[in-house]
Amino acid sequence: MNEIRQRSARILQLTGSDAGHEAGRRTILHLRTLTAIVVFLGLMMIARPAAAACSKASLKGTYGISWGWPQELYAGTANEAFVVGQITADGKGNLTGTETVSYESSIQTVSITGTYAIASSCTGTISIAPDFFNIYLNSSNNGFQMTLTTAGFEAVGFGLPQVSDTCGLTGKAQKLAVNLVGTIPGSSVNKAIVGELVLSGKGKVTGTVSINANYSNSVETITGTYTEASDCTGTLQITPKGSSALNFNSVFVNGGEELLLIETDSGTVIGGTAQ
Repeated sequence: MNEIRQRSARILQLTGSDAGHEAGRRTILHLRTLTAIVVFLGLMMIARPAAAACSKASLKGTYGISWGWPQELYAGTANEAFVVGQITADGKGNLTGTETVSYESSIQTVSITGTYAIASSCTGTISIAPDFFNIYLNSSNNGFQMTLTTAGFEAVGFGLPQVSDTCGLTGKAQKLAVNLVGTIPGSSVNKAIVGELVLSGKGKVTGTVSINANYSNSVETITGTYTEASDCTGTLQITPKGSSALNFNSVFVNGGEELLLIETDSGTVIGGTAQ
């Protein structure tokens, strides 16, 4: 009987010892694993390249721009404005292009020249007299946000790269969601249009839009036409059922996947995008 008890005690002792050794081995493995992870992450941090600094060369090529303040300002000064255009940056600080400017019911298309500067932090300025902007490039340096700094005015906007070397009617249909907003200053009407445009690829437009004017909303089918020149500028005309035609100048950006739009009908300050 004593011999059995001694053997049992020995077995328990060995089992406990083995368990201790097993726990020790697990602890060592965990420590090795954690050490490997820490070393790997450290190497990743060392190998990760630093964010590239920006310069004038970071802004080079042709961009569609859209900016403005199409609602009456809080002070009631009635200086609503909206601008859509196309600019080309030479990578050395010089700009050329055209803009369609809608300002207090006056709408005109003008040629522009200007200059720009880009800091290493990817912030910069654009000067297209009489307008001056602060701009902020995105992480890929291929687009930017902009805010007007001209005294006495308030406006924000953005620039998107054209991307395509050539543009024109491709024959390929595409469906775009349109978002337009602005005002009709002479009648103090605020207006918003959201909906779907189907471009046929051959110059025809169909779709459905929701039109909100001074808190009254209606949903209408539309028909229309559009053009796209080889330089990626164009026109768009849509006619909601039962209403007059709405006319826009346009700039195709992002490889033709998106439109910047500004209404050219007299007495309107309305613009937006279709994407």
